[in-house]
Amino acid sequence: MVVGQTRRRGDVLVGAIYAAVLDELGESGYAGLSIERVAERAQTGKASIYRRWPSRLELALDTIDHTLPRVDELPDTGSTREDVLIVMQRIASVMRSASGDAVRACFSPGADQDLADAVRERLLAPRKAAMLEILRRGVARGEVRADAISARIAELGPSLLHGELLHRGQLTDDAVVEIVDDVVLPLLRPR
Repeated sequence: MVVGQTRRRGDVLVGAIYAAVLDELGESGYAGLSIERVAERAQTGKASIYRRWPSRLELALDTIDHTLPRVDELPDTGSTREDVLIVMQRIASVMRSASGDAVRACFSPGADQDLADAVRERLLAPRKAAMLEILRRGVARGEVRADAISARIAELGPSLLHGELLHRGQLTDDAVVEIVDDVVLPLLRPR
């Protein structure tokens, strides 16, 4: 630490650590993630990191969780289309960012299986449950068929966003709207 520089604490320090982890994941993937390099980038000591996160797996998971759209902030506009679109736009925003690059690095070929399993279980499962909740509200409003609610349907939109980015090299706002309107909603509508 430079003489005269104030020691960072609390949210400021945690934010610097998250940014350092995302940079490391984006550059080196999970296999190259090092607590020592994260500490260097965040300009803190390794002890400050280990006090909060007992392992690099926990550090990576917490960082990724911090970057993903919050599950406790579900939109409730009164319209299933609008709620799904808002969630999909939030997901697309993350996918287009450096955070999205870091998250994808955790699923790349040869990625650590423990990390991939933990991301699916601890981070993606609650978000899938949130999408299912939006769909259940749609059933209650008569906008969604009850038999359309399934884990696959809840996964479809985010999977298509990933595919759009993978196959086209970009994820535009128009593509997000088309995925919602032309693919997801027709599968949900009452017959």
